[in-house]
Amino acid sequence: KEDELLAVALAAQKAWSEGGIDDVALADVAAVIGGLHPAYTGGPFNYLRQLGLAALSDRLAAASAEYRQRFAVPEFQPALLERLLKRA
Repeated sequence: KEDELLAVALAAQKAWSEGGIDDVALADVAAVIGGLHPAYTGGPFNYLRQLGLAALSDRLAAASAEYRQRFAVPEFQPALLERLLKRA
């Protein structure tokens, strides 16, 4: 279950980094209402913020080791994640 939450959150972060999402708060609400992320997480972007950069980096390293394709993180992603987390 946690791996699925992380995968959806990373997909949302990727869409944001590519300019597909302007308002992350609205995207969080839409993801919860649409059933893509459980309400207790507050949505994929809020989920990433709650994890924080250190815990997120640890989770990504562990997930990448187990599921390389699903959780492959390009070199530029950590900088984008840090920027997203600071934006909140």
